Amino acid sequence: MKTITHNITADMRAIIACGALLGSLLFGTPTLAAENPCHAQNPCQKVAAIQPKTEAPKPKKVNYYEVVTLGKAKTLELDGQIADLVVADPSVIEVGTLKNNKLYIVGSNLGDTNILAFNNEGETVARITVHVKIDEYTLNKTLKQLFPKDKVSAKTVGDDIILTGKVENAAAAASIHNVATRFAGENNEIVNMMTVSGEQQVMIKVKVVEIRRSILNELGVDTDIGIGDGGDFDGRLLTNNEFGFNPLRQAFGLTTQEPFGLGQLIFDPDGFNPISFMINALEQDALVNTLAEPNLTAKSGENARFLAGGEIPVVADRNDERVTFDYRPYGVVLSFRPLVMDEGRISLQISTEVSEISPDTSTVIAGVPFPSFDVRRADTTVEMASGGSIMIAGMVRSQTINNLTGVPGAKSAPVIGELMSSDSFQREESELLVMISAYLIKPNAAQDFAQKRKKKDQDHNKHDHPILRHVVSNNLEKQFRSDLPSWTGHEKNYGYILD
Repeated sequence: MKTITHNITADMRAIIACGALLGSLLFGTPTLAAENPCHAQNPCQKVAAIQPKTEAPKPKKVNYYEVVTLGKAKTLELDGQIADLVVADPSVIEVGTLKNNKLYIVGSNLGDTNILAFNNEGETVARITVHVKIDEYTLNKTLKQLFPKDKVSAKTVGDDIILTGKVENAAAAASIHNVATRFAGENNEIVNMMTVSGEQQVMIKVKVVEIRRSILNELGVDTDIGIGDGGDFDGRLLTNNEFGFNPLRQAFGLTTQEPFGLGQLIFDPDGFNPISFMINALEQDALVNTLAEPNLTAKSGENARFLAGGEIPVVADRNDERVTFDYRPYGVVLSFRPLVMDEGRISLQISTEVSEISPDTSTVIAGVPFPSFDVRRADTTVEMASGGSIMIAGMVRSQTINNLTGVPGAKSAPVIGELMSSDSFQREESELLVMISAYLIKPNAAQDFAQKRKKKDQDHNKHDHPILRHVVSNNLEKQFRSDLPSWTGHEKNYGYILD
């Protein structure tokens, strides 16, 4: 019995000791808490570690930059309440509110502007810079589809559209410009910075001749000129001769146009040049007198000008101390603007002007004569192949030449002076005829000339003959006493003899 009681008491003590130890672990003893209030296992340290950190508030966005496509709209949400809006240029964009912090922007015209948004307290909520551009993606995609051979791109800078890249010819550049105009509208400027691959040039051969009217009538060219009731100059279009047919048109398929205003116009658009053949043949029989034969060269899209006449001084201003003169041209002025089209065709814009001194309307002011001028102008555009020709007749009347009789230096002026001394023209038995031929040319580099020279020497060697070579060599040596070309077989100096 004693043994059992002792064992029970020992067990009870062990249980009480375990309970005390467990209580100290769970609730802690006052002594440990006082000695180490922030012990590693103390709950106070765990609470401090899990406390959330407080973050600073985000700053509200005030400045915005928005890009809007012309004719399209977009929305913009702001960080504040909107009470009032101010648009710098309402012609560029249209602005409205959807909610108290959301607005819409519609692009009306190309350009740049800005918007200011205010709240109820008058504070600035947003400053918005807006750039309105064209639909560059659609435009560039359209240009790529329409002109696959050309590498062109379009972009908007301010209220201008800039076209950059390379095109095959000036006609393609003009077409691309027209397409861009459809996207930009008529009020916006298009800056053309495109370059043409290889400078295309056109040589314009002008031949001014005096031809008998009887010859023109036989060829079916009617050059009768009349003055209408309103004083307007009228030149009838060449149609048929007195027999009812047109030999030029039926023989060569030449094309006629409506009245040109300064005479008549006939041209061959296919590059075959029967007009030159006809004039050259008539010139051999002394039925045609060539007055001038200039050659003009112009880049595609540029202007070329020819004046058959002269200039006279005209008083422009006069005061007590000095007199200021200005020079006015008289005679026939021809201006050309060639444009190279696809497949080597040439679009030629022709402007003609005939000016003469009018003695009937001249005035005298303070003893100084002020001559007046009768000026007739006309413009037309034709399209032809390289080598095509144009013939214009009926531009100058005999009365025009008579009015220039008293002008100093008129008799020595080209074309006009020849007509003044022509009795046939004064009697209206001859007519002034202008022939224009256009040729597409390509400028050569220095190495091209060197290659042609080398090929020429090779051709000489290919067709060389001993006897011919000997004769030519002796003649050249007698003539120049110099070194001869390599194909002659001799090695000596050649060139001009300088004494």
